[in-house]
Amino acid sequence: MGCCTSIKSSMVAPSLATKPEASSSLLNARDSLVKEILRLHNIILNCKQGIETCVLTDKKAIAFTLKQKQLLIEMQKKELQSLVAMLDSCIEESKVNREKKSYVLEQTRKTLKQSTSSITNEDVKNIIENKKKSVDQTKKMTKKLNLSPEEIQNKIDQEFGHRNQVVKTSGEFVRRKFNKQTKVIV
Repeated sequence: MGCCTSIKSSMVAPSLATKPEASSSLLNARDSLVKEILRLHNIILNCKQGIETCVLTDKKAIAFTLKQKQLLIEMQKKELQSLVAMLDSCIEESKVNREKKSYVLEQTRKTLKQSTSSITNEDVKNIIENKKKSVDQTKKMTKKLNLSPEEIQNKIDQEFGHRNQVVKTSGEFVRRKFNKQTKVIV
């Protein structure tokens, strides 16, 4: 008989139906925002895996910094998602004035520039290796955005407490399952 193979992939929402009024700059901006959101999502998954590794090796300080980084990236991701919604409304509405379109495009450019310059794929590895520059940058960004260190510490303590409770009762580690990296089909 035949062999059945499947590849796990996720579909990225295709660009909206092109209307004559929709400019290509709006569509290009939307596509670049979607790609940036996917990049940030992959970094968030790396943060979660790093936190899990830190929990297994009892490195609370590094787990705390990774959790800070994860929350910062999630905030950035939400901001990008709201910009995608604004771009979608500009593309769908045929009678949006040029000032609103130019404002949305300018906001998109600023946010993309800030996102790509402040968050890199190497940040998680550098934090796990406890490199001073990445750790200090994360703490500085956390202070700037007024994230509560107590809340972050409580989340990390819950993670460590849950892990220790599972180890004491069953005598073995129970790892959380993470999805494999997904292919992006654009």
